[in-house]
Amino acid sequence: FAMQYALAAKGYNIEPWEDSAQMGEDKDIPVSGHNDSAFRHYCGCYPGGKPTYRMKVAPEDKGLFSNAPELYRRLSSNNCQLCYNRSRYIELYGSSRCTVDREFIYTDFLMNIHHKDALQPGGCSKLTWLCPPDSVYKPIPLSESYQR
Repeated sequence: FAMQYALAAKGYNIEPWEDSAQMGEDKDIPVSGHNDSAFRHYCGCYPGGKPTYRMKVAPEDKGLFSNAPELYRRLSSNNCQLCYNRSRYIELYGSSRCTVDREFIYTDFLMNIHHKDALQPGGCSKLTWLCPPDSVYKPIPLSESYQR
């Protein structure tokens, strides 16, 4: 799901890919898409976790990257759960140096599916990446999203 937003933030148009499946809590039956799809996207709820998250880095590749700075490790789980907010990112980190240059405002449709609690008073306390703990997220109506 995060890839769609990342591509859109860079100006790419995206469309559904028919040969993909979204895997959920069942190891064998996708939530959407075909069982024999060429590409499977695994959610964090997949039994045992996402398969690639258990892969080990080859010893010869360990020098190709380093850990993120402590500030970013402390505040981030690196797991996109439809909670990105550029303004909030700047509040937390003090600049937009390491993020995209566009703001995302989620629709009421998506928020009601993924984070209905954020639309209620105190709901942002569980989604501090999206909005300050004592606030309520303000989505845009789905009908307005097509006009932007």
